[in-house]
Amino acid sequence: MSAVPDERQSPAEAIGGFLAAVSIFTSLASVVFHPLRLVLVSIVLALLSAAMAGQRSRLPAIAVGVGAAAFVAGMTIAVVGGRPLW
Repeated sequence: MSAVPDERQSPAEAIGGFLAAVSIFTSLASVVFHPLRLVLVSIVLALLSAAMAGQRSRLPAIAVGVGAAAFVAGMTIAVVGGRPLW
């Protein structure tokens, strides 16, 4: 019988995953509310989570992509709709 060892995440990887989830939520909220203020925070959180999570996790990469898409969508909606960026 061969047993596969249980690979546990380090605390930094777990916190990086939580930061990525918070970043995705903030990115999606930035499309509706103040786009420039919130999306900058979400991109910083996404990059920080990518640095903490390591190579095996895909969620921080998704968070960076969602942040970039939210930036483009939020700025487009704000400019076309005449809403304030801040």
